[in-house]
Amino acid sequence: WIEAADYYCCLHIGAKKLMLRETIKELANNLDPKKFVRVHRSAIVNIDHVREIHREGRNDGWVMLANGHRLKMSKAGWQSLLAVSRG
Repeated sequence: WIEAADYYCCLHIGAKKLMLRETIKELANNLDPKKFVRVHRSAIVNIDHVREIHREGRNDGWVMLANGHRLKMSKAGWQSLLAVSRG
């Protein structure tokens, strides 16, 4: 998964963390939209690693990754995940 860190992105690849000098918005525009989904303003996930999706109310929720990591999910993120899963 990818985490926003000001004007950088932190790539979480297995046990490694790599910093990339690019905003999450710039990076999201260069990733395959069928494989990577921005689930929150601060997080992008590889859909192959999403294990569970949970909604909390109308606007919020979270995504559980295969490694057990839990990430916040916004309403727009939920809609993006739905669009990819239906496509």
